[in-house]
Amino acid sequence: MQAKARVFKHYRSKFMKAITETIKHKFDNAYLRDENAPTAFLENLGWLYQDLIVVERDVVACFPQDWDIYAYFVREYHKALNSTIQRLIASEPDASAILTLHAWLKEYKASMKELEIPPEWLEPPLLGGSEQLLIDDYLKLIVKKLDEWSANLMKTELEEFSLRAEPPELDADGQYGMQGAVILFQMVNQQVDAAMESGQGVILSRVVSEANRVMRGVQDQWTRLIEAEYKKTTERPEEAPGGLVEYVIALANDQIKSADYTEALSARLESLVSEKYRAIINDRLNDAIDGYLDVAKKCTQTLIDIIFNDLRPATKQLFQGPWYDGSIVQIVETTRDYMSDYQTYLNASLLDLLIEDLLDTFLVVYLTALANTQKLRMPAATERIKGDVAEAFKFFSTLKPAKELESYFEVVEMVLSLLEASKSLAFLSFWSFAKVHGPNLAFVEGLMKARGDLDRSSVNEVMDSIKRKVKEENLTDRK
Repeated sequence: MQAKARVFKHYRSKFMKAITETIKHKFDNAYLRDENAPTAFLENLGWLYQDLIVVERDVVACFPQDWDIYAYFVREYHKALNSTIQRLIASEPDASAILTLHAWLKEYKASMKELEIPPEWLEPPLLGGSEQLLIDDYLKLIVKKLDEWSANLMKTELEEFSLRAEPPELDADGQYGMQGAVILFQMVNQQVDAAMESGQGVILSRVVSEANRVMRGVQDQWTRLIEAEYKKTTERPEEAPGGLVEYVIALANDQIKSADYTEALSARLESLVSEKYRAIINDRLNDAIDGYLDVAKKCTQTLIDIIFNDLRPATKQLFQGPWYDGSIVQIVETTRDYMSDYQTYLNASLLDLLIEDLLDTFLVVYLTALANTQKLRMPAATERIKGDVAEAFKFFSTLKPAKELESYFEVVEMVLSLLEASKSLAFLSFWSFAKVHGPNLAFVEGLMKARGDLDRSSVNEVMDSIKRKVKEENLTDRK
Protein backbone atom coordinates (compact mmCIF):
# COMPACT_ATOMS: atom_id res chain seq x y z
CA MET A 1 0.00 0.00 0.00
CA GLN A 2 2.85 2.35 0.80
CA ALA A 3 4.50 1.64 -2.51
CA LYS A 4 1.36 2.53 -4.44
CA ALA A 5 0.34 5.47 -2.25
CA ARG A 6 -0.08 8.74 -4.14
CA VAL A 7 2.29 11.43 -3.00
CA PHE A 8 0.80 14.98 -2.95
CA LYS A 9 3.33 17.50 -4.07
CA HIS A 10 3.61 20.66 -1.95
CA TYR A 11 0.96 19.30 0.35
CA ARG A 12 1.84 21.51 3.31
CA SER A 13 1.82 24.80 1.39
CA LYS A 14 -1.42 23.88 -0.37
CA PHE A 15 -3.03 22.99 2.94
CA MET A 16 -1.94 26.25 4.55
CA LYS A 17 -3.23 28.19 1.55
CA ALA A 18 -6.59 26.43 1.88
CA ILE A 19 -6.74 27.43 5.55
CA THR A 20 -5.99 31.05 4.63
CA GLU A 21 -8.65 31.13 1.91
CA THR A 22 -11.24 29.52 4.17
CA ILE A 23 -10.61 32.08 6.91
CA LYS A 24 -10.76 34.96 4.40
CA HIS A 25 -14.00 33.57 2.96
CA LYS A 26 -15.48 33.35 6.42
CA PHE A 27 -14.68 36.97 7.18
CA ASP A 28 -16.00 38.08 3.78
CA ASN A 29 -19.31 36.34 4.42
CA ALA A 30 -19.58 37.84 7.90
CA TYR A 31 -18.88 41.32 6.56
CA LEU A 32 -21.32 41.04 3.66
CA ARG A 33 -24.02 39.78 6.01
CA ASP A 34 -23.85 43.04 7.99
CA GLU A 35 -22.35 45.31 5.34
CA ASN A 36 -24.91 48.05 5.98
CA ALA A 37 -24.66 47.69 9.74
CA PRO A 38 -20.99 47.97 10.82
CA THR A 39 -21.91 47.97 14.49
CA ALA A 40 -23.77 44.68 14.09
CA PHE A 41 -20.77 43.17 12.27
CA LEU A 42 -18.48 44.04 15.18
CA GLU A 43 -20.96 42.82 17.77
CA ASN A 44 -21.30 39.48 15.95
CA LEU A 45 -17.56 38.74 15.78
CA GLY A 46 -17.63 36.53 18.86
CA TRP A 47 -17.21 33.49 16.62
CA LEU A 48 -13.59 34.55 16.01
CA TYR A 49 -12.62 33.72 19.60
CA GLN A 50 -14.70 30.54 19.58
CA ASP A 51 -12.92 29.34 16.43
CA LEU A 52 -9.48 29.86 17.99
CA ILE A 53 -10.53 28.00 21.10
CA VAL A 54 -11.71 25.04 18.98
CA VAL A 55 -8.47 25.08 16.97
CA GLU A 56 -6.37 24.98 20.10
CA ARG A 57 -8.48 22.27 21.73
CA ASP A 58 -9.30 19.96 18.82
CA VAL A 59 -7.21 20.78 15.74
CA VAL A 60 -3.67 21.22 17.06
CA ALA A 61 -3.45 17.55 18.11
CA CYS A 62 -4.10 16.47 14.47
CA PHE A 63 -0.94 18.11 13.11
CA PRO A 64 2.76 17.55 13.54
CA GLN A 65 4.22 19.82 16.19
CA ASP A 66 6.68 21.41 13.77
CA TRP A 67 3.76 22.76 11.72
CA ASP A 68 3.01 25.15 14.59
CA ILE A 69 -0.56 25.07 13.36
CA TYR A 70 -2.14 27.09 16.18
CA ALA A 71 0.15 30.06 15.57
CA TYR A 72 -0.65 29.85 11.86
CA PHE A 73 -4.42 29.93 12.49
CA VAL A 74 -4.08 32.88 14.89
CA ARG A 75 -1.95 34.84 12.45
CA GLU A 76 -4.32 34.21 9.53
CA TYR A 77 -7.42 35.10 11.56
CA HIS A 78 -5.67 38.29 12.63
CA LYS A 79 -4.64 39.23 9.09
CA ALA A 80 -8.13 38.55 7.76
CA LEU A 81 -9.60 40.63 10.58
CA ASN A 82 -7.22 43.48 9.80
CA SER A 83 -8.17 43.44 6.09
CA THR A 84 -11.88 43.40 6.95
CA ILE A 85 -11.55 46.31 9.37
CA GLN A 86 -9.68 48.28 6.70
CA ARG A 87 -12.57 47.53 4.40
CA LEU A 88 -15.02 48.71 7.04
CA ILE A 89 -13.13 51.99 7.48
CA ALA A 90 -13.05 52.54 3.71
CA SER A 91 -16.87 52.33 3.66
CA GLU A 92 -16.94 55.58 5.73
CA PRO A 93 -19.11 54.37 8.61
CA ASP A 94 -21.06 56.82 10.74
CA ALA A 95 -19.74 58.28 13.98
CA SER A 96 -21.39 55.73 16.28
CA ALA A 97 -19.86 52.83 14.30
CA ILE A 98 -16.39 54.42 14.55
CA LEU A 99 -16.80 54.76 18.29
CA THR A 100 -17.98 51.13 18.52
CA LEU A 101 -14.95 50.02 16.48
CA HIS A 102 -12.58 51.93 18.75
CA ALA A 103 -14.06 50.20 21.80
CA TRP A 104 -14.06 46.81 20.05
CA LEU A 105 -10.34 47.06 19.22
CA LYS A 106 -9.59 47.53 22.91
CA GLU A 107 -11.74 44.50 23.72
CA TYR A 108 -9.93 42.47 21.04
CA LYS A 109 -6.54 43.16 22.59
CA ALA A 110 -7.86 42.22 26.02
CA SER A 111 -9.49 39.03 24.71
CA MET A 112 -6.36 37.86 22.87
CA LYS A 113 -4.33 38.49 25.98
CA GLU A 114 -6.83 36.44 27.97
CA LEU A 115 -6.40 33.60 25.45
CA GLU A 116 -2.64 33.86 26.17
CA ILE A 117 -1.79 34.57 22.55
CA PRO A 118 1.72 36.01 22.15
CA PRO A 119 1.72 39.62 20.84
CA GLU A 120 4.15 38.71 18.03
CA TRP A 121 1.45 36.50 16.48
CA LEU A 122 -0.78 39.56 16.09
CA GLU A 123 1.09 41.26 13.29
CA PRO A 124 0.57 43.66 11.68
CA PRO A 125 -1.17 45.70 14.39
CA LEU A 126 -4.80 46.37 13.54
CA LEU A 127 -5.08 49.63 11.59
CA GLY A 128 -1.31 49.85 11.77
CA GLY A 129 -1.51 50.46 15.51
CA SER A 130 -3.14 53.83 14.90
CA GLU A 131 -6.43 53.24 16.66
CA GLN A 132 -6.23 56.78 18.03
CA LEU A 133 -6.77 58.03 14.49
CA LEU A 134 -10.27 56.60 14.83
CA ILE A 135 -10.94 59.25 17.45
CA ASP A 136 -9.83 61.92 15.01
CA ASP A 137 -12.12 60.45 12.36
CA TYR A 138 -14.94 60.30 14.88
CA LEU A 139 -14.46 63.93 15.88
CA LYS A 140 -14.30 65.01 12.23
CA LEU A 141 -17.72 63.43 11.72
CA ILE A 142 -19.07 65.07 14.88
CA VAL A 143 -17.74 68.44 13.73
CA LYS A 144 -19.31 67.93 10.32
CA LYS A 145 -22.66 66.96 11.81
CA LEU A 146 -22.75 69.78 14.33
CA ASP A 147 -21.74 72.32 11.70
CA GLU A 148 -24.33 71.09 9.20
CA TRP A 149 -27.12 70.89 11.75
CA SER A 150 -26.38 74.25 13.35
CA ALA A 151 -26.03 75.92 9.92
CA ASN A 152 -29.44 74.60 8.84
CA LEU A 153 -30.98 75.56 12.17
CA MET A 154 -29.55 79.08 12.13
CA LYS A 155 -30.55 79.65 8.51
CA THR A 156 -34.16 79.11 9.52
CA GLU A 157 -33.92 81.00 12.82
CA LEU A 158 -32.14 84.03 11.36
CA GLU A 159 -34.59 84.20 8.47
CA GLU A 160 -37.59 84.10 10.80
CA PHE A 161 -36.04 86.79 13.00
CA SER A 162 -35.25 89.04 10.03
CA LEU A 163 -38.62 88.68 8.28
CA ARG A 164 -40.77 88.66 11.43
CA ALA A 165 -43.75 87.58 9.34
CA GLU A 166 -45.49 86.07 12.37
CA PRO A 167 -45.28 86.95 16.07
CA PRO A 168 -42.93 84.73 18.09
CA GLU A 169 -44.41 81.75 19.91
CA LEU A 170 -45.67 81.90 23.48
CA ASP A 171 -44.39 79.27 25.90
CA ALA A 172 -46.26 77.66 28.79
CA ASP A 173 -45.57 80.70 30.98
CA GLY A 174 -47.01 83.09 28.40
CA GLN A 175 -43.58 84.47 27.47
CA TYR A 176 -42.16 84.88 23.98
CA GLY A 177 -39.80 82.14 22.91
CA MET A 178 -38.13 80.41 19.97
CA GLN A 179 -37.41 76.79 19.05
CA GLY A 180 -33.68 77.23 18.50
CA ALA A 181 -32.53 76.39 22.02
CA VAL A 182 -34.51 73.16 22.20
CA ILE A 183 -33.35 71.93 18.79
CA LEU A 184 -29.69 72.87 19.30
CA PHE A 185 -29.48 71.08 22.63
CA GLN A 186 -31.18 68.00 21.24
CA MET A 187 -28.28 67.85 18.77
CA VAL A 188 -25.64 68.53 21.42
CA ASN A 189 -27.01 66.02 23.91
CA GLN A 190 -27.25 63.36 21.22
CA GLN A 191 -23.54 63.70 20.45
CA VAL A 192 -22.57 63.93 24.11
CA ASP A 193 -24.53 60.77 24.92
CA ALA A 194 -22.72 58.93 22.11
CA ALA A 195 -19.36 60.15 23.41
CA MET A 196 -20.25 59.04 26.94
CA GLU A 197 -20.72 55.48 25.69
CA SER A 198 -17.04 55.38 24.77
CA GLY A 199 -16.15 55.57 28.45
CA GLN A 200 -13.23 57.84 27.58
CA GLY A 201 -12.91 61.26 29.13
CA VAL A 202 -10.75 62.50 26.26
CA ILE A 203 -13.49 61.79 23.72
CA LEU A 204 -16.19 63.39 25.85
CA SER A 205 -14.11 66.49 26.54
CA ARG A 206 -13.32 66.97 22.85
CA VAL A 207 -16.98 66.59 21.87
CA VAL A 208 -17.92 69.16 24.52
CA SER A 209 -15.22 71.48 23.16
CA GLU A 210 -16.69 71.18 19.67
CA ALA A 211 -20.17 71.83 21.07
CA ASN A 212 -18.80 74.95 22.74
CA ARG A 213 -17.36 76.11 19.42
CA VAL A 214 -20.76 75.67 17.74
CA MET A 215 -22.58 77.46 20.58
CA ARG A 216 -20.15 80.37 20.42
CA GLY A 217 -20.65 80.57 16.65
CA VAL A 218 -24.42 80.69 17.08
CA GLN A 219 -24.06 83.40 19.74
CA ASP A 220 -21.89 85.52 17.43
CA GLN A 221 -24.45 85.23 14.65
CA TRP A 222 -27.23 86.43 16.95
CA THR A 223 -25.18 89.36 18.20
CA ARG A 224 -24.44 90.53 14.66
CA LEU A 225 -28.07 90.12 13.59
CA ILE A 226 -29.41 92.11 16.55
CA GLU A 227 -27.06 94.97 15.72
CA ALA A 228 -28.00 94.88 12.02
CA GLU A 229 -31.75 94.75 12.64
CA TYR A 230 -31.64 97.53 15.24
CA LYS A 231 -29.60 99.69 12.87
CA LYS A 232 -32.06 99.05 10.05
CA THR A 233 -35.04 99.86 12.28
CA THR A 234 -33.54 103.16 13.47
CA GLU A 235 -31.85 104.32 10.26
CA ARG A 236 -34.17 102.92 7.57
CA PRO A 237 -37.45 102.22 9.35
CA GLU A 238 -39.36 102.10 6.07
CA GLU A 239 -37.35 99.00 5.06
CA ALA A 240 -37.65 97.18 8.38
CA PRO A 241 -40.56 94.88 9.24
CA GLY A 242 -42.28 95.44 12.57
CA GLY A 243 -42.05 93.21 15.60
CA LEU A 244 -38.40 93.80 16.51
CA VAL A 245 -39.28 94.29 20.19
CA GLU A 246 -41.17 91.00 20.34
CA TYR A 247 -38.41 89.05 18.60
CA VAL A 248 -35.65 90.55 20.72
CA ILE A 249 -37.62 89.55 23.83
CA ALA A 250 -38.05 86.02 22.42
CA LEU A 251 -34.35 85.77 21.67
CA ALA A 252 -33.41 87.03 25.15
CA ASN A 253 -35.63 84.36 26.71
CA ASP A 254 -34.08 81.76 24.39
CA GLN A 255 -30.60 82.67 25.63
CA ILE A 256 -31.57 82.19 29.26
CA LYS A 257 -33.12 78.84 28.37
CA SER A 258 -29.90 77.87 26.58
CA ALA A 259 -27.81 78.89 29.58
CA ASP A 260 -30.02 76.70 31.78
CA TYR A 261 -29.65 73.76 29.38
CA THR A 262 -25.87 74.20 29.37
CA GLU A 263 -25.76 74.29 33.15
CA ALA A 264 -27.84 71.11 33.32
CA LEU A 265 -25.47 69.42 30.87
CA SER A 266 -22.48 70.45 32.99
CA ALA A 267 -24.08 69.00 36.12
CA ARG A 268 -24.87 65.75 34.29
CA LEU A 269 -21.27 65.27 33.11
CA GLU A 270 -19.43 66.41 36.22
CA SER A 271 -19.31 63.06 37.97
CA LEU A 272 -18.60 61.00 34.85
CA VAL A 273 -14.99 61.95 34.14
CA SER A 274 -11.71 62.36 35.98
CA GLU A 275 -10.58 65.71 37.32
CA LYS A 276 -8.31 66.19 34.29
CA TYR A 277 -11.20 66.18 31.84
CA ARG A 278 -13.77 67.57 34.29
CA ALA A 279 -11.84 70.85 34.38
CA ILE A 280 -11.81 71.08 30.56
CA ILE A 281 -15.52 70.27 30.28
CA ASN A 282 -16.51 72.75 33.01
CA ASP A 283 -14.37 75.46 31.42
CA ARG A 284 -15.94 74.99 27.97
CA LEU A 285 -19.50 74.84 29.27
CA ASN A 286 -19.02 77.83 31.58
CA ASP A 287 -17.66 79.74 28.61
CA ALA A 288 -20.79 78.85 26.64
CA ILE A 289 -23.01 79.98 29.54
CA ASP A 290 -21.16 83.32 29.67
CA GLY A 291 -21.74 83.68 25.94
CA TYR A 292 -25.48 83.08 26.29
CA LEU A 293 -25.70 85.62 29.10
CA ASP A 294 -23.78 88.13 26.96
CA VAL A 295 -26.29 87.75 24.13
CA ALA A 296 -29.16 88.08 26.60
CA LYS A 297 -27.53 91.26 27.91
CA LYS A 298 -27.23 92.50 24.32
CA CYS A 299 -30.95 91.86 23.90
CA THR A 300 -31.98 93.78 27.03
CA GLN A 301 -29.70 96.68 26.11
CA THR A 302 -31.28 96.74 22.65
CA LEU A 303 -34.73 96.87 24.25
CA ILE A 304 -33.58 99.91 26.23
CA ASP A 305 -32.02 101.46 23.12
CA ILE A 306 -35.34 101.03 21.30
CA ILE A 307 -37.10 102.99 24.05
CA PHE A 308 -34.64 105.87 24.02
CA ASN A 309 -34.48 105.97 20.23
CA ASP A 310 -38.25 106.47 20.31
CA LEU A 311 -37.78 109.12 23.01
CA ARG A 312 -35.05 111.03 21.16
CA PRO A 313 -37.30 113.97 20.14
CA ALA A 314 -38.46 114.33 23.76
CA THR A 315 -35.03 113.96 25.38
CA LYS A 316 -33.60 116.56 22.98
CA GLN A 317 -36.03 119.06 24.53
CA LEU A 318 -34.87 118.40 28.10
CA PHE A 319 -33.95 121.69 29.79
CA GLN A 320 -35.11 123.59 26.69
CA GLY A 321 -38.22 125.77 26.45
CA PRO A 322 -40.88 122.99 26.17
CA TRP A 323 -39.34 121.16 29.13
CA TYR A 324 -40.57 123.81 31.59
CA ASP A 325 -44.12 122.80 30.64
CA GLY A 326 -43.57 119.22 31.88
CA SER A 327 -42.29 117.17 28.90
CA ILE A 328 -41.08 114.51 31.36
CA VAL A 329 -44.63 113.12 31.29
CA GLN A 330 -44.21 112.10 27.64
CA ILE A 331 -40.92 110.35 28.46
CA VAL A 332 -42.43 108.48 31.40
CA GLU A 333 -45.58 107.40 29.58
CA THR A 334 -43.68 106.16 26.51
CA THR A 335 -41.35 104.17 28.77
CA ARG A 336 -44.38 102.80 30.65
CA ASP A 337 -45.91 101.53 27.39
CA TYR A 338 -42.74 99.66 26.46
CA MET A 339 -42.30 98.26 29.96
CA SER A 340 -45.82 96.87 29.90
CA ASP A 341 -44.77 94.50 27.09
CA TYR A 342 -41.41 93.77 28.67
CA GLN A 343 -43.02 92.87 32.00
CA THR A 344 -45.51 90.56 30.30
CA TYR A 345 -43.27 88.65 27.92
CA LEU A 346 -39.68 88.85 29.24
CA ASN A 347 -38.00 86.33 31.55
CA ALA A 348 -38.26 87.58 35.15
CA SER A 349 -34.53 87.50 35.88
CA LEU A 350 -33.79 89.43 32.69
CA LEU A 351 -36.53 91.90 33.52
CA ASP A 352 -34.83 92.74 36.83
CA LEU A 353 -31.54 93.40 35.05
CA LEU A 354 -33.26 95.45 32.36
CA ILE A 355 -34.95 97.65 34.98
CA GLU A 356 -31.60 98.41 36.63
CA ASP A 357 -30.02 99.29 33.28
CA LEU A 358 -33.09 101.31 32.31
CA LEU A 359 -32.75 103.36 35.48
CA ASP A 360 -29.07 103.97 34.81
CA THR A 361 -29.75 104.96 31.20
CA PHE A 362 -32.57 107.33 32.19
CA LEU A 363 -30.36 109.08 34.73
CA VAL A 364 -27.40 109.29 32.32
CA VAL A 365 -29.59 110.77 29.56
CA TYR A 366 -31.19 113.22 31.99
CA LEU A 367 -27.93 114.39 33.57
CA THR A 368 -26.12 114.53 30.21
CA ALA A 369 -28.85 116.81 28.88
CA LEU A 370 -28.50 118.93 32.01
CA ALA A 371 -24.72 119.11 31.59
CA ASN A 372 -25.13 120.24 27.96
CA THR A 373 -27.71 122.97 28.62
CA GLN A 374 -26.58 126.54 28.06
CA LYS A 375 -28.79 128.41 30.52
CA LEU A 376 -31.36 127.47 33.16
CA ARG A 377 -34.17 129.76 34.22
CA MET A 378 -33.92 129.94 37.97
CA PRO A 379 -35.76 129.03 40.14
CA ALA A 380 -38.21 127.58 37.59
CA ALA A 381 -35.60 125.03 36.50
CA THR A 382 -35.04 123.59 39.97
CA GLU A 383 -38.79 123.36 40.54
CA ARG A 384 -39.17 121.56 37.24
CA ILE A 385 -36.34 119.14 38.15
CA LYS A 386 -38.11 118.37 41.43
CA GLY A 387 -41.27 117.64 39.49
CA ASP A 388 -39.32 115.42 37.06
CA VAL A 389 -37.78 113.48 39.93
CA ALA A 390 -41.18 112.97 41.55
CA GLU A 391 -42.74 111.81 38.27
CA ALA A 392 -39.85 109.46 37.42
CA PHE A 393 -39.64 108.10 40.95
CA LYS A 394 -43.36 107.38 40.96
CA PHE A 395 -43.05 105.44 37.68
CA PHE A 396 -39.93 103.47 38.59
CA SER A 397 -41.45 102.54 41.95
CA THR A 398 -43.94 100.43 39.94
CA LEU A 399 -40.93 98.44 38.72
CA LYS A 400 -38.69 98.39 41.76
CA PRO A 401 -39.16 98.87 45.54
CA ALA A 402 -39.07 102.57 46.43
CA LYS A 403 -36.40 102.00 49.07
CA GLU A 404 -34.01 100.66 46.42
CA LEU A 405 -34.72 103.61 44.13
CA GLU A 406 -33.46 106.16 46.64
CA SER A 407 -29.80 105.29 45.99
CA TYR A 408 -30.34 105.73 42.23
CA PHE A 409 -31.96 109.17 42.53
CA GLU A 410 -29.50 110.37 45.16
CA VAL A 411 -27.23 111.79 42.47
CA VAL A 412 -30.06 113.95 41.09
CA GLU A 413 -30.82 115.23 44.58
CA MET A 414 -27.15 116.20 44.98
CA VAL A 415 -27.15 117.96 41.61
CA LEU A 416 -30.31 119.78 42.62
CA SER A 417 -28.55 120.89 45.80
CA LEU A 418 -25.71 122.29 43.69
CA LEU A 419 -28.20 124.26 41.61
CA GLU A 420 -30.08 125.64 44.59
CA ALA A 421 -27.09 126.49 46.80
CA SER A 422 -26.16 130.12 47.30
CA LYS A 423 -22.77 131.32 46.13
CA SER A 424 -21.37 131.10 49.65
CA LEU A 425 -22.76 127.58 50.35
CA ALA A 426 -22.19 126.00 46.92
CA PHE A 427 -18.91 124.56 48.15
CA LEU A 428 -20.69 122.49 50.83
CA SER A 429 -23.07 121.04 48.28
CA PHE A 430 -20.14 120.23 46.02
CA TRP A 431 -18.27 118.51 48.85
CA SER A 432 -21.22 116.20 49.53
CA PHE A 433 -21.39 115.40 45.82
CA ALA A 434 -17.61 114.88 45.38
CA LYS A 435 -17.26 112.49 48.32
CA VAL A 436 -19.66 110.08 46.63
CA HIS A 437 -19.18 110.63 42.91
CA GLY A 438 -15.77 112.29 42.62
CA PRO A 439 -15.13 115.94 41.74
CA ASN A 440 -16.28 115.83 38.07
CA LEU A 441 -15.12 119.43 37.73
CA ALA A 442 -16.19 119.90 34.10
CA PHE A 443 -19.73 118.77 34.93
CA VAL A 444 -19.94 120.94 38.07
CA GLU A 445 -18.57 123.97 36.26
CA GLY A 446 -21.11 123.45 33.48
CA LEU A 447 -23.91 123.46 36.08
CA MET A 448 -22.63 126.65 37.68
CA LYS A 449 -22.36 128.40 34.31
CA ALA A 450 -25.88 127.28 33.36
CA ARG A 451 -27.40 128.83 36.49
CA GLY A 452 -29.24 131.93 35.41
CA ASP A 453 -28.96 133.39 38.91
CA LEU A 454 -25.12 133.49 38.93
CA ASP A 455 -23.06 135.93 36.91
CA ARG A 456 -19.64 135.08 35.49
CA SER A 457 -17.78 136.54 38.43
CA SER A 458 -19.81 134.50 40.92
CA VAL A 459 -19.24 131.31 38.93
CA ASN A 460 -15.48 131.94 38.86
CA GLU A 461 -15.46 132.59 42.58
CA VAL A 462 -17.33 129.37 43.34
CA MET A 463 -15.16 127.28 41.01
CA ASP A 464 -11.92 128.72 42.36
CA SER A 465 -12.79 127.63 45.89
CA ILE A 466 -13.89 124.21 44.65
CA LYS A 467 -10.70 123.65 42.62
CA ARG A 468 -8.53 124.65 45.55
CA LYS A 469 -10.22 122.12 47.80
CA VAL A 470 -9.94 119.38 45.16
CA LYS A 471 -6.22 120.05 44.86
CA GLU A 472 -5.70 120.16 48.62
CA GLU A 473 -7.57 116.88 49.15
CA ASN A 474 -6.05 115.30 46.02
CA LEU A 475 -9.50 114.20 44.85
CA THR A 476 -9.78 112.24 41.62
CA ASP A 477 -12.76 111.18 39.54
CA ARG A 478 -14.24 107.74 40.04
CA LYS A 479 -13.49 105.14 37.35
